[in-house]
This record gives sequence, C-alpha cells and structure tokens, in this order.
Amino acid sequence: MGQTHHPNQNMELKSIPLPLELVLHVITCLLPKTGYFLPRSHPVTKTLLSFTMVCFETYLLARRYLREYCAYICSPFHLGSILLSIPCSPGNQLRNIRSLYLAPFKTTIDDLPVALWMRELLFYTSSTLKRLVIDIPLGSVRAEEDRLDVRRVLRDGFARLNQLEEFVSVQDDLSLDLVWTSEKNFVWRQWPKLKRLALHDANLSRQFWNNIGESASLEMLVLVRPNSLRDTLGMVENSGLFSEGRSLRLLLVDAGNNAFPDIATSRRNEARCKKESQIVRHDLGFSFNDINAGKMCQEWVKARCVDNTLWSFNC
Repeated sequence: MGQTHHPNQNMELKSIPLPLELVLHVITCLLPKTGYFLPRSHPVTKTLLSFTMVCFETYLLARRYLREYCAYICSPFHLGSILLSIPCSPGNQLRNIRSLYLAPFKTTIDDLPVALWMRELLFYTSSTLKRLVIDIPLGSVRAEEDRLDVRRVLRDGFARLNQLEEFVSVQDDLSLDLVWTSEKNFVWRQWPKLKRLALHDANLSRQFWNNIGESASLEMLVLVRPNSLRDTLGMVENSGLFSEGRSLRLLLVDAGNNAFPDIATSRRNEARCKKESQIVRHDLGFSFNDINAGKMCQEWVKARCVDNTLWSFNC
C-alpha cells in the first residue's frame, strides 16, 4: 500500500521577519512602571542589552531605556566603564540621564580614584539629573581623618546638582563637612529644586529643622532612624513646617514599639489634626535593640527606592 503524503509535508519552513515597529513595541512592553531602578542582573536589563546588538534601530531604543531604567551603578568597575564610554558616546548621552542609583564604594569611601570618578559622573549629569539614590558609607571617613581629601571631592560633585528634585541617602545624612564643627553645612541646602529628601541617621538639631523650613520647594521628608527626635519635638511643632501654607509631609521610619514619641496627639483644634495627618510613622516591627535594626531599615529603604514606592508610602 502506498504512503499517503500530506500536501504540505515537503514544504520548507521559512522564517518570516517581524516588522520593525512590532520589535520596538516588544522592547517597550518589557519595561516596568516609571521610576524603577533595574540592577544589571535583572532579566529586563539583560534583554535590553541583547537588543542593543540586533540592529541600529533597536540599539537606539534599548540604549535609551538602559539610561532611563538601568542607571544602577554598584561597583568601581561599572562606574569606570561608564566614564570610559564618554568619548565614544554620540552627543554625550550621559548628559541625558535623569535618574541614578550610586553604590560604587564597599565599606569605606577612602578610595580617591573612585571618588574622582563619581565626581566626574555627577559633573556630566548635573544639568539633567532629577533623581539620585546613594548607598555610600560617607561616615566611614571623618573630616579629621580624611588624608586623601575624598570628602571634599564628593562634596564638590554633590554641590553641582542644581536640578535635583529627589534625593535618598541610604546609609547616612549626607554629612560631608570638611572640618568638625557644631554648625553643619548641609549639601542638600544647595539644591533649590529639591522636592523629596530621605536621610538615614540624621542628627535633628535646631539648625537642621531651620534649614528644612527654609527649603521652600521641599514637599516630603523621610527620616530613617533619626537621632534626637524626642529632644527636638518642640522645634518641629513650632517651626511652621506644618502650617496652613506649607504642604510638607514627614515619614518617620524606625524599629520598636517605643521608637517614636507622640507628635501632636492632642486633637484640641484643627491645626493639630492637620499636623497629625502630615506626619506618618512606620515601625518595621522588630526589636529596637536588634543589632541588625539599622541594616534592616536600610534594606527597607533600598527596596522602596528600586520600585519607586518610597514617596507614596503610607502605612
């Protein structure tokens, strides 16, 4: 009996090229919501890198999205590689970066080459950078121990960011004074457009609250494990930060049931009620004396910076 042949059995399978518009749409559909920071190990980052090698059109789009979503610099090698690419980058694309996550140091900032590279990157991006997250141990070198002058180098870089609107310091309060003094010269005071500020382990002095009050554009302040909160409550309540003409929102993050004192707990008048609504406390739910409490607070902040939920958080 003869074999029955399907009419399409001998037809060759041919690849059909996808329209370029569809390929570009696929790339766009990979992206998370606006504001995410994607590390190099993330599948989306790897996919975007692959698309830079497909054709010129996919290269342009993938490169743009890498700058927008994947500016997550977590090693000296990565930082150096970006700076080395500047001469080969048409139109100096670094000047188009709007968001950066910087963590090029490990346990200390006592590394002058890395500090110089970081300052150079901040200089290049200063005209467009709107959002900056740093995970840097700035307190690892005190002013009197700074033999390499790295604090001055880093301070010079931060001071140039006059377009910055959002800033998060995961590990400390961005204290980069060059000499020890009781009067602090906060770098963030030099950012006239700053709207959202998050600091770890900030020393809440009278000067601190006065400077916050003078930051006219500031809309939200996040304080993680702040020092001297109980001692400065009167300054907060009397500073005018939560007056009718000011819309500042304060988020306090710490550990332990007794981490936060009562602020404006009396409901004697509408002003007090309004003040309460602008101050949010978030207890991470583990022992205040836990030796890992500080680290866990930092991890909480980092997670919310990566997925861009810190500023909208409301426990």
